[in-house]
Amino acid sequence: MLLSSIVAVFALCTSALAQRATAPFTEPKSGITFQAYKHTSGYQFGIALPPKPGNDFIGHLSAPASVGWAGGDLGPKMVGKLLIVAWPNGGSVVGSLRRATRKSSPPPYTGAAKLKPIAAGTYANASHWSYTFLCEGCLADPAVGFAKDAPAGDLGWAAGARAPADKASANAGLSYHNVGAGSIQANFAQAKATGYDAWAAKAA
Repeated sequence: MLLSSIVAVFALCTSALAQRATAPFTEPKSGITFQAYKHTSGYQFGIALPPKPGNDFIGHLSAPASVGWAGGDLGPKMVGKLLIVAWPNGGSVVGSLRRATRKSSPPPYTGAAKLKPIAAGTYANASHWSYTFLCEGCLADPAVGFAKDAPAGDLGWAAGARAPADKASANAGLSYHNVGAGSIQANFAQAKATGYDAWAAKAA
């Protein structure tokens, strides 16, 4: 009886890990391949890395049109690490870098890192929206980014149904993440891509 209970718990834990693990995903309009996590809500967050560790990475956030904003965190918890958030604004998408110091609407990040959108993978339509970007300098500071030479690591995700009041402002406040939030088991080794330099060159 005890053995069967242990096996059942192990199976549940393994299933939970698999459900939050990244898998290959190619964004159809840009052609960029990511290691991405997709939630049952339709939320998706992916990363692509250069073959040799650097300070930048290419990221992807997408969600159904019913999702007002979505974010990907460079660590498993909301507080401390860089948070990339995005939301649709008409036919375009606004991206913003944040860093939370407590569990409330995270303020804009004031460091040197920048988001540079990749036009082919950034759009909004009646069914969903997509934000594909170069996160320039986001891994330069290990205090706010994930370890750029690690084979794997935990990231975070969050999404809210209510869009920011001022959709045009990258500094707009964010509503509670009532669509969902949690951690992601990211495979950084598999995120390294030989096409990275060509993809990064498309960033505005």
